[in-house]
Amino acid sequence: MSAGAPSGQVRAAVIEDISESEADRVLTETTDPKAHLMSDEWKAFISIGTAFAAHDTVHHKSREYARDPVHINSAEGFNDRVHRTISGVFHHINPHHADLYFNEIGFRWSQRVVTGQALRKTRKGQQVIKTL
Repeated sequence: MSAGAPSGQVRAAVIEDISESEADRVLTETTDPKAHLMSDEWKAFISIGTAFAAHDTVHHKSREYARDPVHINSAEGFNDRVHRTISGVFHHINPHHADLYFNEIGFRWSQRVVTGQALRKTRKGQQVIKTL
């Protein structure tokens, strides 16, 4: 990634239930099977992951949040952005129009641009270069 590069696309939609079959349907319809799926340890993702070119899991129960390039921080960051936008900007979302709100939040998220890199220290004191 280089400075001035787009940070990536995100899509969001309202789903009625959080079941394995619904998650499988959504991922199958919206994600390229050649993609590298990165997920947490939810058991539905384990079976769904076999349909993708690669699948890696981080184990939050073991206090693992990232392993080399494997993480779900982008998904969790977007989810947090949705919650902050609802409480700070929209205050209330009508369920009938929720997809429109999520499309707006997703559009804004997808327009972010990488601005550069910065030297940071980890909790263990190691220096790493982070993309901003």
